Amino acid sequence: MNIIIFTEGGNDNGFGHISRCSALYDEIVLRGLNAKLIVNTDLERIEMLSNKEYEIADWLSLSYLERNSFDQTYCIIDSYIADIEVLEYIKLKSVNCMYIDDYSRLNYPKGITLTPALIKESSVKNNENELSGPDYIILRKEFTNKRERIINEDVKKVLVTLGGSDAKGLTEEIIKKVIPHFPLFSFDIVLGNGKSSPELIDENRIENVNIINNASAYEMKELMIDSDFSITAAGQTVYELTATNTPFIPIKTAENQQNNINGLFDFNVINCLIDSDDPFWIENLLFEINRLKTYDSRLEFYHRSKGLIDGRGCKRIVDRLLK
Repeated sequence: MNIIIFTEGGNDNGFGHISRCSALYDEIVLRGLNAKLIVNTDLERIEMLSNKEYEIADWLSLSYLERNSFDQTYCIIDSYIADIEVLEYIKLKSVNCMYIDDYSRLNYPKGITLTPALIKESSVKNNENELSGPDYIILRKEFTNKRERIINEDVKKVLVTLGGSDAKGLTEEIIKKVIPHFPLFSFDIVLGNGKSSPELIDENRIENVNIINNASAYEMKELMIDSDFSITAAGQTVYELTATNTPFIPIKTAENQQNNINGLFDFNVINCLIDSDDPFWIENLLFEINRLKTYDSRLEFYHRSKGLIDGRGCKRIVDRLLK
C-alpha cells in the first residue's frame, strides 16, 4: 500500500505544514506501509526530512501530476496554495484523499477533510468525513512520550520560538526590546532558516541568550520541558507546548492561525493573545511575561492543559484515511 503526502513550506511559508506532515509520515511507516512526501518549497534541502523519503517538486502544476502515476495510492494534501483543479486531479487518480484545512479554504472534492485544531465537539458537524477536535491534533512522535513537568517557584528559563521562517522578524525585536527587561532569566531562542547565531549575538550583545539553530523534534521537546514558559508563534508549536504542559504566550503572526487561537481560548488553555500587527505588541508581551512569571499563573496553566491532547491523533487520522 502506497501513501503520498503533498505539502509545502520553506523560507516564505514557514515549516508548520512540513512538520505535521512528517508526523503523519512517521505513523504510516510505523505500520510497515510505503510513504513518500512531495514538497513544494524554495529550499534545495529540508533538514527536518533528512531521514525520510521525500521529493522537492512543483506538484501544484498539473503537468507534474500528469507525468507521475498516483494510481492505487492514498493521498494526504496539506496546502494553502493548491487550487481546486489540482485537488480534483489527485482525487481522481487516488484511492482516497484527505485534505488538511485550517480555515475552510475551499469546498473540497470528495474525500476526508481534517481540521487539526482544538474545536469543541458542539461545533463539529455530524459527518464522519470531517475530522476535528482534540482527538485529531497532530503531534510529532517525539511529543507522544514525555517526562513529567516540574513547576519551579521562580522562573529560570524561557523558550522563544517564532516559527521556522519568522518572516516578520519578531525574534530580533524580542531580543532588542523585551529580553533586556529580564536579566535574571535565561532565554533559549530557536531559529529556523533566518539570521545565523553569530549575527544575532554580535549585533545585540545580550548575555542571557542561547541561540539554537534548526532544533530537531527531540531537542524541541527537551527545550520545552526544561523551560518555565515559552513565547511562541500561534502555529503548530502551540499543540506541542500544550502536550508538554508548557505555559506559553501565543503571538499571532498569520491569519491562518485563527482556528488555533479560537480553540485555545475555547478550551481555556490560554487567557491572552499577542497580535504582532498591534503597534503595542511589545508592551503587551512585557505585561504577559510579568503575569506568567508568577508561580500561581504557571501552575494554573499546567492544570488547564494536562490531559487535553493524548498524543494519538496521528493514529486516528491514518486509521480514518485507510478505513
